[in-house]
Order: sequence, then structure tokens, then C-alpha cells
Amino acid sequence: MKAISKYILAFIAIISMQVQAQEVNTLYFLHNAPMRHTINPAFQPHSRVYVLLPALGYTTLGVGNNALTMKDLIFQDPTTGKTITALHPNAEGQLWNKLPDILNINANMQLNLLSFGARVAKEKGYFHLNISERIGMGIGLPKNTFGPLLGQSLNNINLNALNISASMYTEVALGYSHAINDKWTVGGKLKLVLGHAYMRGHFNELGMNSSQESTVLRGDGNIQLAGLINTKMLEGFLDGSGLPENYFPNQLIEDFKPSGIGGALDLGVTYKPFKYLQVNASVTDLGLIHWHKGGNSFVTMDTTFNGLGDLKYEDYTDQNGNFQSDAFMEDLGENLSQYMDALHIHAPENKPFSSMLTANLHVGVDAHVWEERVGVGIYSRTRFYNSQVSEEITFGAAFRPFRCFNLAVSYSLLNGHSSNVGAAVSIAPYDGIMLTVAADYIPMNFAGYAVEGQEILLPYQTSYVNVAMGLAIVVGTSKKKAQNTISIQ
Repeated sequence: MKAISKYILAFIAIISMQVQAQEVNTLYFLHNAPMRHTINPAFQPHSRVYVLLPALGYTTLGVGNNALTMKDLIFQDPTTGKTITALHPNAEGQLWNKLPDILNINANMQLNLLSFGARVAKEKGYFHLNISERIGMGIGLPKNTFGPLLGQSLNNINLNALNISASMYTEVALGYSHAINDKWTVGGKLKLVLGHAYMRGHFNELGMNSSQESTVLRGDGNIQLAGLINTKMLEGFLDGSGLPENYFPNQLIEDFKPSGIGGALDLGVTYKPFKYLQVNASVTDLGLIHWHKGGNSFVTMDTTFNGLGDLKYEDYTDQNGNFQSDAFMEDLGENLSQYMDALHIHAPENKPFSSMLTANLHVGVDAHVWEERVGVGIYSRTRFYNSQVSEEITFGAAFRPFRCFNLAVSYSLLNGHSSNVGAAVSIAPYDGIMLTVAADYIPMNFAGYAVEGQEILLPYQTSYVNVAMGLAIVVGTSKKKAQNTISIQ
């Protein structure tokens, strides 16, 4: 059960972060980074030609949720001054009060496979070709899901809002931007989307009765499955049997073939009313995937097992009052595994279906001063996923003390949390290798947590780290533009 305890701790670490972002917001303020065209297709890099190296060219990674930070799980006891967890009797329901009605946990990754661009049309146009792999996962947990664990007396609990989703697809994007005049630049991208895996599950009815002694769980729902995520693989994960027999390599190759095909559209515009001011707006990922190798699977849950409420804090403390996390994680894993054992997935109905991509609206305003070596701006991004809408507002500043060095810093407003500082830097000569690194929600405070006798550091107050890295070859950079431009294009 040590493995299970590690997964549980990883889950706790994940839910102590905020809502994820596909792109890094701070990258918006780094004026010379070629990968900024992923935010606005109207953006034109300063270089005549750029090539993003495979895998290393542009990679983003983010994971988080919509409510909790680590300080909601580990904090100071108001009576003794000692550090305690949210499960301590003196916590007085602090974590329960912090939980939203639905805790949304998300993770996203984007990996560059091939990307290059070139200036065309007598220096007024810019052409882009990008191939990338994109992976996304999410789960929505109703607040009452945590009731038994947190000692809440809950009967006839409605958990219908429980949902889970995952997707994996390859994106082939062809883009072009054109400077109409000195004030207006427009751009667009057409994207071919090849779907490899998809899962989305929700329950029509899901209820739970819980006490200290037992938990009764009943319900029925539906799961849409396609590609790599199929019924046999899901059943193997739930019952512990693993992958189907003789899965490698033939079945793996067959499952990895595209199971869906679709398309998407990006549109963007930049407007420069004055020499030192620019307005930017774009919409990205307007599209869908049609899954022709997929289907709907009926799901049921009906079981009675030992209640999570019997995991009492005092049973896991030593003579000195120290919390024994290893033993607790062991028993918690045993209890939670019964949730998984209760899930029964029936053979799917082979019926094609479609899924929408996560659309984004980007709006920004930028200004530059002091001989165009300093830039300031504000950037807003709104995400649309099914019926959910999330918005971030980021304030940023860009600095160019030397022609080959660019730095940007930012602060984001999201869910009312602090420590939302971001930073980005690019280092490059006029021509040659350009290295770009960017991050949002950089951890400023850490807390030690004991796991199997070893202390590990986890982000405490910082909500979420969203990172990106890019390595590009740039050719034909205009010295005049490099010296005289810092605004966001």
C-alpha cells in the first residue's frame, strides 16, 4: 500500500493549487518570443525565419484546481501554535468551509513536435506551421464527496455533479498574419486535429449515505470513450489487472491510430492607435473533434463498505502528538480503493460522437516608454469549457536592458489568492539560438511534509505553477526592430 499512499499524497498536493492554464500568461509580455503566436495568430516575430526544435521547441505544463492552496491543508493550530493538518480535531472544519460546491481539478500539457515560421509577402506577411501534441485531464468533485473524510454527518448526499474528462490529440496548424497598414495587423490559423484518446463521464444519479461505521454508494451514469482510453483499459485500471494481455506492441499501435478527426480556428488582430500604445485581441481553439472510433458505456455503482469517518486523527498520533502520515495514507488508500471497486463499467455502445475543444478569448493592452526599453500592459484570458467559464487578469512589465536579453514579470488576479507572481526571460543574439523560459504562480513559500520517514517540500501559499520552455533558431532578425521595439505585436 505504500504506492497508494504516494498517489494519495500526490492528489493532496495537486488540490492545493489553482485552476490551470494551457499557455503561460507571462509569455504575453515577452515581446520577442516566436511562440507568442499561440496566443494571438496576428503576432509577427522580429526574425525573418524561426524554427522551434522538436520537443524542446515549446513545452507547457500546468496542474491545479479552483479553490485550495496548501495553507488550507497545513496550518497553525490557533490554540497551541503547532503546525497541524486539516484533519486535526482543532481544525474545526476549516477545510470543509474552504471547499467550493464543486472542486475542479485540471492538468494540461502541450509538446511541440515541429514548428517554423517565415516572413513573406514583401515583409508584410508571416507564415506559421506548427505540429504539437496536447493532453488534458480534469475531474469535478462535489463538496459532499469529502464529507465522510472530514467527519461531516451527511445523509442522502447528492453527488450528481461528479464528472471526469481526459483527452489527447495531435494538432496541425497552418497560420498567416498580414500587416494591413501601420496600425492594423490581422491573422488566422486553420487547425487539423487528430484525436488519439478521449473520456468524459458523468452521473445521471449518484447518492451516498455515510456514517462512522459504513458508507452506502449507489448510482448510474454514462462514460464516453474513444481511442487509447477504452473500456478494457479502464476496467484493468479499476480492478488492478492492468493492461490487456498481449497489449504490446500490436494493440498499442492499433489504439494509437487516430480515433477522431476535427478542426479548429484561431483569429486575431492587433491595433496600434498611437506610436507607444497597442491593443491586441484573439480567439483560439474554436472547434471540435468527431470521434468515429468511440462509444458510450453505461456505468453503475452499488456497494456498502467501511465508512471513511472511522479514520480518526487521534488514532494516527504518537506519544508526542506527531501525526503518523504513513499509516494514515495506508488506511485512506484502502478506503478510497473501495470507491473504485464499486464502479462497474459495461460494454460500450459503438456510436460516434463529437466533443468541443476548450476555446479561449484573449484581450490585452500594451504601452512602452523610456526609449522603448520598458513596456507595461494588462492581459485578460477567458476560457470556455462545456458550461464552465474561467477568467484571469494579468498585469505585466517588460524590460530590455540589452539587445540580447529580455525580461518580463507579471502578477495575476485569480480566485483571490496571493503569490501570483510570474516571470519570463529570453536570451538570444540577433541570429542563432534563442532560449525562452516562462512561469506563472512561482512558489515563494514551502512547507515540509513527512512521507515514509523523509521530509519533502511542497508549495504552501503559492497557488499553482504553470511553466513553459522554448528553444528556437532565429535567422534574419532586424537590428532596427530589436533595438526600437518592445511593444507586444
